Amino acid sequence: MASPHTGQWGDYVTDGASLDDIISQIMDQASSSSRSSGVSEERIDRIPWHTIQLDLDTTAQGLLPDCAVCKDDFLPEERVRQLEGCHHQYHDVCIRPWLLQHASCPVW
Repeated sequence: MASPHTGQWGDYVTDGASLDDIISQIMDQASSSSRSSGVSEERIDRIPWHTIQLDLDTTAQGLLPDCAVCKDDFLPEERVRQLEGCHHQYHDVCIRPWLLQHASCPVW
């Protein structure tokens, strides 16, 4: 009958300190691999502006577009940043801090 333990001798944790070391290593690897560098202020300044255009039907139905960060409704004729690719729209003051730390859309 085959042994249920088929790993190598070094594959097993025999005390609490070793387990703590392994968990710490895993957490360090996960945090460093999930960290991404942000984009420069210059790159953020090049993100296209979009002017909010609302028609009467949209406003009458209460279907106002909103900022995906703060969730405030955009005002008619308000200028917002529209990310390329996903086309999500944000207030500049909402998206700028995120992009300085992350090179991705906060929604995706």
